[in-house]
Amino acid sequence: MSATGKLRRFPDDPDIELAGETLILNITAPDGQIIAQADGSPYTAELEQLGNYLIELPSQVFNLKGTYTLQASYAGSAILLNADSDSKTVLVGNSAGYAIIVQGKLTSGEGMAAYDKTLNRVYKRLIGRGFRPEDIRYFNYDDTQAGVDAVPNQAAIKAAIETWVSAKINAVPAPLYIIMVDHGSRDKFYLGEETITPTELDDWLNNLESQLNDIAQQEPRNIIIGACYSGSFIAALSKVGRTIITSATKWEVSYKGIKENDGIRSGEFFIEELFQQLLRGASLKAAFEYATQRTEMFTRNGRLSANKANPFLDDAMQHPLLDDNGDSVGSNVLSTDSDGQQAAAVFLGAGLDFQTNASAADIMKVNPTIYLSDSETRALLFLIANDSNLVDPAIVAIRPPSKILRAQDSTEQIDIDLDRRFLPYNATEGSFEIHSNGFVESGRYELFYTVRDTKTGDISPVQRAVVYKNQPNNSAPNPFALRLPANEAEKPTVLEFGWESASDPDNDPITYTLLIAEDEAFNTIVHQQEELTASLAIVDDNAGLTDATSYYWKVNAVDSFGAVTSSDSYTFTTNNPSGIVTQVNLQVNDELSYGSVPDVELTITPLPQSSRCGPRPVCF
Repeated sequence: MSATGKLRRFPDDPDIELAGETLILNITAPDGQIIAQADGSPYTAELEQLGNYLIELPSQVFNLKGTYTLQASYAGSAILLNADSDSKTVLVGNSAGYAIIVQGKLTSGEGMAAYDKTLNRVYKRLIGRGFRPEDIRYFNYDDTQAGVDAVPNQAAIKAAIETWVSAKINAVPAPLYIIMVDHGSRDKFYLGEETITPTELDDWLNNLESQLNDIAQQEPRNIIIGACYSGSFIAALSKVGRTIITSATKWEVSYKGIKENDGIRSGEFFIEELFQQLLRGASLKAAFEYATQRTEMFTRNGRLSANKANPFLDDAMQHPLLDDNGDSVGSNVLSTDSDGQQAAAVFLGAGLDFQTNASAADIMKVNPTIYLSDSETRALLFLIANDSNLVDPAIVAIRPPSKILRAQDSTEQIDIDLDRRFLPYNATEGSFEIHSNGFVESGRYELFYTVRDTKTGDISPVQRAVVYKNQPNNSAPNPFALRLPANEAEKPTVLEFGWESASDPDNDPITYTLLIAEDEAFNTIVHQQEELTASLAIVDDNAGLTDATSYYWKVNAVDSFGAVTSSDSYTFTTNNPSGIVTQVNLQVNDELSYGSVPDVELTITPLPQSSRCGPRPVCF
């Protein structure tokens, strides 16, 4: 095998001599070992005058099955800076995986452009993660597009699962992904005049699995369905060795994404967010958790009710599910001893992890929460991108307080019509921004920011911000006190915070903001949590608190119009013990109404000494 490339000069100056300069090729094997020549030295190449180079690599370099990473490095010279190339991957005796992509359809043809957009992006991201086109079977109603193999029909999809992919997995074992997006109803995925039912899809998968050899059986089968009521497929498809992900429960519709610059929405908000994270190297579990959080954020009903009377105890209209333990029950929140363990070990394809400063437009920061008085209507909205030259356009979609989502019974994904604003670039500030003058209605506005990459056309993951607009004569929440940790307490860096529940004179719903700062004036805030609905918060390692350090903390109670009451501030000093810090928080809810049950007494009976450590590495 040979590796070729070119070292470029910026600016391009032909008088700068490149001939004779040396490059190093860093090669990392699948087991993480750095590959070197027999004498221990790295593989190198000498540049010619234009900067071109060629490195011949002997076959014994690639003696392990898996993914190798190659990166060229130039140490620099007296007049040239050092530089590293982008990393490239080489698959040896392996495959990134196999995929069957299915676009569904109602006989009315509703939303076809939107679903086509989403699935074309899925296809592109599979290719970006190292899938070969010949290892993807793509069914789309526009079979003139690049990558599309056939128009969808039940017989062809059945054959792809039972015959086409079985031969491939047996020959070169690798994970399988079945990705279905479009319209659905309970126990149905539509293909025009035809449908696919959960039982039919399960039969096809059983027939596939019965043909797999012992090694191929070890590869995960991942079924991802983005459709209304798609959770109704989980019970029938659930089986050890399979991971089933659905964009909604069996009683919920799913939602399309934000309208984009071409006037066409993405067909499935959850699927878009899921594959964005998979493209960036997240595990299937981590990608599901991120996309679920974003989907529930995007589909909040907007009522700001203090009563979360649903099984998920939130105000979202759509709840994705994941099942990978074969118990026929999907989970919306993943735990360490239930769903999510198999998905944690699954990574899409064989590409490299995403780097924020790599060549893809992404959002680094958006404006913090904004509080407007009842007479103010204007606010500065902004985002900061990783590379402004890659962005065109930057957009904010604004959801006003009066935009309420209501439960619907529909086979079609639901649109959320939002006011979209383009954000011009401010070179002085290095941000895309606009002074918006439309905050007339009182209440909470939600802002959804995206950027589009000029090279690829990809849309970044959605980032959210909030604007509160007060109303005349609105009263702030009543005063409340902090409870724990006690003032001047000594605590580990993983700890719980608690405070009294605040009441509101106008009976407005209340959320809380926890603030932790290095100084008493709270000028240097090191961690904050916003829109908390309960009077407690857990701060874990992600907060980055430092051991043996003093901090100040307080809580703001915020009503639905942005009126704020701040607590007193307390201090605490961190001191990590030598053991592992564990915290357990329980909430008891009524089985019928899902409302919180107050004043519950919990009795904990210790296990016998002989039973205190089980097969898992957890002791009580």
